[in-house]
Amino acid sequence: MLKKLLPQNIIFSLSLVRELTSVLITKVIAIFTLIHFYFSAPVAFDPRYFLGEVQSSTLITY
Repeated sequence: MLKKLLPQNIIFSLSLVRELTSVLITKVIAIFTLIHFYFSAPVAFDPRYFLGEVQSSTLITY
């Protein structure tokens, strides 16, 4: 039924192109989901942490 609606000379008539397109769309959605959930909340910056002055017991964990 789908073949009747689409002309045969378009690029999506090739199964490899359809599969690569679906994989690409899935990966883009996964990347944006990771960016949204893992990088949306900023972490408080403490310059003493980079100098080695902060002990692990004084760090705030959520």
